Amino acid sequence: MFKNLIIMNNIDTILNLTHCFVITPLSASYFYCISYDVYNIYVSKQLSYPRPFSYKLLVNPGLVVGGLLGLTGYIIGIPIFG
Repeated sequence: MFKNLIIMNNIDTILNLTHCFVITPLSASYFYCISYDVYNIYVSKQLSYPRPFSYKLLVNPGLVVGGLLGLTGYIIGIPIFG
């Protein structure tokens, strides 16, 4: 009984860490890519088509902001984008 409770607590901790330090930064980075393309296509009219998606596009200021949000969520104990 207690062994299952310990395993579930470890799984919950792993999922919380994954959510805070992987999912939150990646989703903020992806949101930054999309908003950048939407702005450059529809507002400033600098692009006519969105940029082709690559993994290099995910390294942007949104990744840093998402990392800070993930760290804040981890410190508080509640995931920010949950």
